[in-house]
Amino acid sequence: MQGQMKKKIYIATSKTGQMRVFTTMPEREEKFGIWLGESVGCISMVFMLFEADGLQIPKQKWSDDPIELELSISVP
Repeated sequence: MQGQMKKKIYIATSKTGQMRVFTTMPEREEKFGIWLGESVGCISMVFMLFEADGLQIPKQKWSDDPIELELSISVP
């Protein structure tokens, strides 16, 4: 079987500086200083593997909009 799948993911940083990975575009929750959106643990783990291998993401602040990334998996 051959093929390639792509999935958009989003990263956003809370007021406390914690970055999270979302599978839907998150919305800012001003009252609590967090982002609300769908987050899937295994996607976050894959993202961390890419970071461990050298993927560099620009530093974000709470005031920044989420960054959209594309996760791609292919089967040769």
